[in-house]
Amino acid sequence: MTARELPLSVSQRDVWLDQRAWPGSTHLNIGGGAFIEGPLDLTIFRRALVELIRTTDALRLAPHDDGTQRLLTPDEVTPRLEEIDIEPGEGAKDTMRSIWNQRVTEPFALDGTPPWRFVLLRADDRLHGLSIQFHHLVMDGWGTSVIMQRWGELYEHLRTGQINGEIPALDYARFINDSLAYRASPAFARDSAYWLERMPDLPPPLLERRYAAANDHSLAPSRLAKITIPRNAYDLLVHWATRQGSSAFNVFLTALILYFARTTRQRDIVVGVPALNRSGHRYQDTAGMFVGVLPIRVHVDPQASIAQLASQIGQAVASALRHQRYPLSELSKALDAIRQHRDSLFDLLLSFERQDFDVRFGEARLVDTMAPRHAHEEPRALPPEPQHAEHHEHREHPRKPARPLERQPRELWDEVL
Repeated sequence: MTARELPLSVSQRDVWLDQRAWPGSTHLNIGGGAFIEGPLDLTIFRRALVELIRTTDALRLAPHDDGTQRLLTPDEVTPRLEEIDIEPGEGAKDTMRSIWNQRVTEPFALDGTPPWRFVLLRADDRLHGLSIQFHHLVMDGWGTSVIMQRWGELYEHLRTGQINGEIPALDYARFINDSLAYRASPAFARDSAYWLERMPDLPPPLLERRYAAANDHSLAPSRLAKITIPRNAYDLLVHWATRQGSSAFNVFLTALILYFARTTRQRDIVVGVPALNRSGHRYQDTAGMFVGVLPIRVHVDPQASIAQLASQIGQAVASALRHQRYPLSELSKALDAIRQHRDSLFDLLLSFERQDFDVRFGEARLVDTMAPRHAHEEPRALPPEPQHAEHHEHREHPRKPARPLERQPRELWDEVL
């Protein structure tokens, strides 16, 4: 086997264009961290990483900043696992979180080496912290979950000696070929027509541009506001949504749209919504960069009930998902966004993620999965992550509304209620 040149997938190209627009920025660093509680066999853990790299295309992708990339052979990739001992005791987990958040601010060099870092922090024999971080060019949020789960499965196979024959490979190269074939297909033209019908023009900005007006060449520093949602309140929300034939995600999206319609007194609201873009179940278990973002545009009728608005938004999302492969950069180019001094088609993005998967390394278990805090942010708002305690966060956008950031999550949750 030899390394081979690969083009960027359609999804990767949008990320590359974003990074090229903000050279040196770390806003496209993604990943997560979690604690491993219980006895961990480090020898098996390292061997499982070797197998993980060998069988996962995305961990052997080596992109360059000029938009080219190579798929390296397993022998060309060093199984890098940085191991750090920290002071045990009550403050160990806080120390781990601090290290995760610091490391995510370190840029990846797109120089032909795989852009990821794995860090194992050790407090004692029964408490470790695992951080996995990537450049978004090679991985999306779903992919980070796939990596965590695959690592645990390989550890168990090695621990019990149950590896029989070849381990199935996670083939991202096939997706690249599929995405390029899509770009040249009639489906691409149909999707283009759909999105131009939904977005014939740019909506008016929702948020006042402040930071970027004085800092044209850098993104706004991140600010984070957080609210914990009581489990019983979240369960009531899910129950109401189910009765309406909807979902918790749709309720949050409805509240977000209604909140900004009321506070900005605008009726035409656009919110970006990430889509897995994994062709149903075909690539569900494949690590890599697949995700796209859908601009959900809704006209808010002030006379409509909440149930009617939620139904309208649900239909808009369902319709958009049938055209989720179309790249956002193509729509931005068609609408001439750059010449209109707009760096995005929307000011808000709603990310709703579940991090409740069960990963074990023998007797040890992965707990308290979290995403690291970024020093800089791309246009984004409100990633609710239903876990043991429900919470959602609001990260500041380069444009910001007049009311204090710290009040917005509570006001939005009141809107949900």
